[in-house]
Amino acid sequence: MDAYVTRALAEAKVLERRNAKGTLVGYEVDGDTATLDFSITERARTALPSWIPMPYALLSGAAHSRPWMTDRARKTAMDTGSALVGEAATVMTALMVAMASLEMSLRAWQGYFGCDLGEILTELEEHCRQAHVYLLAMAHAAES
Repeated sequence: MDAYVTRALAEAKVLERRNAKGTLVGYEVDGDTATLDFSITERARTALPSWIPMPYALLSGAAHSRPWMTDRARKTAMDTGSALVGEAATVMTALMVAMASLEMSLRAWQGYFGCDLGEILTELEEHCRQAHVYLLAMAHAAES
């Protein structure tokens, strides 16, 4: 397999790119480069909507937005008769991750198929803004 890949790369005139230590860091074909040592965080930052703060931290923290966590907060509140402390923040994080994923998908669809989804993206942004206001009000009500 190594010999086959090496031959295929040579036939396609693919050049290896190496760093100062001689480690393979990417390839070059006809002036275009492909890097092997890229930062996933930077790739995520360029793909995510600009309104997302700290994309890697937000997406890594999305694990805390799992339904079991929200359900546990709701049941605890029902059992103790207390407010839904922390639930609004959990739901808001889940909303941000879901809305960012939806926006990225729509933008990719728009770019790939050449469709104008500007009106839909504007409507999506408005729904997201309304949800944030609702959840902020819910969070403040729980603190009172």
